[in-house]
Amino acid sequence: MDGMEPRDIQGVLVAMLPVSDIARSAAFYRDLLGLTYRREFARDGVVTGCALGAPGDAFAVSLRRRDTTPGNADLRAEHPLIFRVPDLAALDRIHANALRHGFAPTRGEHADATYVEVVDPDGICTRFGVARRPWDTFLGVCVTADGTMTEYDQPVLEV
Repeated sequence: MDGMEPRDIQGVLVAMLPVSDIARSAAFYRDLLGLTYRREFARDGVVTGCALGAPGDAFAVSLRRRDTTPGNADLRAEHPLIFRVPDLAALDRIHANALRHGFAPTRGEHADATYVEVVDPDGICTRFGVARRPWDTFLGVCVTADGTMTEYDQPVLEV
């Protein structure tokens, strides 16, 4: 058989984030996501990375010390992790768990999802979202300098 099939990719296996303090960030993601410390990576006897796994081997989050990554690996104020949540009740439970751990979650609406966002010790945002529309159609979102958001239905970029 030639070419990929839709089910060939089943989801995110591991997401990796650059962080300043491995132990502090590992504890944060352990508590926020209910993960278990599963892997550790060292260079010359110094731990420079680790990975934490979800129950049932559903996904993992890997952390690398920012000062050991090439280039400018800085994701502060970005949200590289966006987890799909099945419904608003689950989103409420995630919000409550983040509050319980003292993580100051925020809630919001985006064109694609109703979400809860939590900022990690490095300023990296993790979002949990309940989809508001299907991903099988195109949607463009433009945000202007004054914060105004508009949507459009035809791509600007040719890909």
